[in-house]
Amino acid sequence: MDHVTWFITSKCNLSCEYCFTAFESKFPREDSNLETGKAIVDFLLMNSAVQNVGLSFFGGEPLLKFDLLQQVVEYAQQRGKLARKRFNFSITTNGTLIDEEKIDWFKQKGITPLLSMDGLPHEGNKRIFHDGKPSAGLALEKALMLLDAGMQPTIRWSLHPDGLDNLYSDTKELIRLGFNVLAVDPVYEAEWTDADKKKYEDELSKVAKLYLQTLRQGRNIVFKPIDDATRLFAVDEKQKSRCGTATGGIGVDMAGRIYPCHRFVTRMGPVLGDVFSGWNEAALQQAQCWDVAKVHPEKGSCRDCPINLRCPGGGCICVNLDVCGDVYTSPNLYCELQLINQRVTNDIAFILHGEKNAIFEQKLKRPDMPS
Repeated sequence: MDHVTWFITSKCNLSCEYCFTAFESKFPREDSNLETGKAIVDFLLMNSAVQNVGLSFFGGEPLLKFDLLQQVVEYAQQRGKLARKRFNFSITTNGTLIDEEKIDWFKQKGITPLLSMDGLPHEGNKRIFHDGKPSAGLALEKALMLLDAGMQPTIRWSLHPDGLDNLYSDTKELIRLGFNVLAVDPVYEAEWTDADKKKYEDELSKVAKLYLQTLRQGRNIVFKPIDDATRLFAVDEKQKSRCGTATGGIGVDMAGRIYPCHRFVTRMGPVLGDVFSGWNEAALQQAQCWDVAKVHPEKGSCRDCPINLRCPGGGCICVNLDVCGDVYTSPNLYCELQLINQRVTNDIAFILHGEKNAIFEQKLKRPDMPS
């Protein structure tokens, strides 16, 4: 194990209807505490055999617990030094609570911010405060503050079908503003019509041309659907674990209970133990036996799929569980959008490869590096 994602709080100052933390009504809205944070740090250090370990702060909105976050980072750095390990810290935030003090602290401690923005301010952006007011304008303002301070935040974009009309225009503007990493991921739990899928391909094709132009200009950008599809050109074999679930990383809830990843925290199971008393070995072994090679689509078969050999393995197993009720059954939507991603990426990948584009060639040399 080398990474823990901690729900430092499950409370949030926003009320976004498609947030996966809201799908389970029984999931408690509460804060964690310093005792749990320290136990997580010690647990990670004791259960890792690598020099560099990661602690990600999640929620809810982690910046609601900024004082606690600071205390745990200080403790982790002290304990890491004694253990001769280096901590890498990241935070997933909606950005609205960022200010100059927090930015200075991010830079001082080397905190990597991931901003959940879902595009620019417009009607299709569904990120709202509890009173219904939009948050996108404020989030963009704070994201630009990070850029001005010399930081390069990852823009986390949950793509809802209602926001498809703005996919290309928002991407173009964000790149113009100076953002280099756009982690766009569809909301598979939403209803997508055939028209939505057609719109997605049209918009993604325009993004791909922008991606091509940008790499030709010598600027390295990441647009997750394209980079993930590109990465699969160079893998030697299909992966058995999509993201290190219950192996490389775990999720920990507010009380210190351990889950296969942060998405399973909000499902409140399966519990693999807790950071105070250790692992539930039977539950851990069961989770580690999940094999994405066993994932199959809701309808049809992987056997005749034209991108079978380059499929990243059926997507997120927790999304499979949420949408289809089974970790090994992948939503049809996932398969359909993967086909689109591969078609669109093919159109520019062979051009960039033929031109021996230095940035693209470097991406191919590191197929093990996810976007």
